[in-house]
Amino acid sequence: IDNARSSLERNQKGQFSTPFSLARDIVKYTVPLHQGSTEKKTVLEPACGSGVFFSAFLGLGLTNFSFKEIEIDAAYASIGESLFTDHDLTVFTEDVFSFAESGRLRGQCQILITNPPYVRHHHRPPALKEVLRARVLRELGIQVSGLSGLYVYFMLLCDSFLTKDGIASWLIPCEFLYTNYGKALRDYLRTQVTLLRIHKFKSEDVQFDDALVSSCVVTYQKHVPDGDKLVKFTTGTFDSPTSSRDIPLASISPEEKWTFLDESEKSTPDRLLLENLFQVTRGLATGNNEFFILSREKAEAKGINPQFIVPILPGPRYLK
Repeated sequence: IDNARSSLERNQKGQFSTPFSLARDIVKYTVPLHQGSTEKKTVLEPACGSGVFFSAFLGLGLTNFSFKEIEIDAAYASIGESLFTDHDLTVFTEDVFSFAESGRLRGQCQILITNPPYVRHHHRPPALKEVLRARVLRELGIQVSGLSGLYVYFMLLCDSFLTKDGIASWLIPCEFLYTNYGKALRDYLRTQVTLLRIHKFKSEDVQFDDALVSSCVVTYQKHVPDGDKLVKFTTGTFDSPTSSRDIPLASISPEEKWTFLDESEKSTPDRLLLENLFQVTRGLATGNNEFFILSREKAEAKGINPQFIVPILPGPRYLK
């Protein structure tokens, strides 16, 4: 099925499959966190693809669960339906956002585990983004930037599925930790749920063969946050982290970028970082390029002192 779609099509739909070994490690960590009755619990996997997390449950011998999966792509949804017919699994071939809005499974899932689609904002119609932004604001009171990727809306609007004290683990890009548009998720994780752990994979440890994106696993409990709680931040492999830090929840602000996990990497003496050599920015917005951006010849002709000139690269479309 992967090979039947172009890489561009899969990129635009955010269809990047979770490696089974990582799915198993996430399940092994997440399931014991949910304390409570021994009755069969409902597990939800939105954007389930072929059902790798359910497969991980079976591989670990975890059977006292009723599994619900939601997948918009019928081709992928059919894989789980055909493979796991003898198990307590229901696959809904629907759009997650429409499913959530219908109220089905609302407040019924004790555990949620997923790798949501990583789709950049410019692949989504503006009208859809406005609808989703309005829903998040209505349901959670959180303002979402129009620059947010689809996974941001997934995490926020799937909140309604979880029971009180439900546990969720998400495999998502790290970018929300550092960007302005990531504030919506930082706000949610800091003020509306109890953040338990963020595991950040090292930048060179890419988790997907077909998507060059730095990833992290975010785990939280649907519970009013306790200011005295410690949040665990880890790096390295998920099951055997190379570094681990406990940070007081009260010291974390959604207004600030969460750079806690970078300190261990920056302190490594034998690594040369790009920031040691260059000032790195994502771009330059002058408001009046014709005035501020000159060729070296024009700057010299105007008699501008070289100490007041900063060399820049042109736009990417001009680079050979």
